[in-house]
Amino acid sequence: KLCVKLAGDEPKAGGLLQLEIEAVDDRGNLVDNVDIEVSCEISGEAKLIGIDSVDLKNLEIYGKAARKMYAGKLFAIIKAEQEGKLSVNFKSNGETMLEGKFDITIKA
Repeated sequence: KLCVKLAGDEPKAGGLLQLEIEAVDDRGNLVDNVDIEVSCEISGEAKLIGIDSVDLKNLEIYGKAARKMYAGKLFAIIKAEQEGKLSVNFKSNGETMLEGKFDITIKA
């Protein structure tokens, strides 16, 4: 599965949300040999700024809504446009189906 957690401070309206996405096993341990593409969908008043895998060899455009994992990890930057409920969903593209979700309420 994909474990999604907040990396950094809880954002306010107009601020940036930094999420860390990891491929984990049933015990919650990082599976660092996963290199599948993961896409991002957002519900709520927010905009995806970019997804990155910190793979220096990956020359893909940073602002796309999908990215290949590197060492089982991805990072996503999302701008919270205004206060309210926000849901960010990540899922793998391809044969191996992994999913993860992050819900937060953005405050003023």
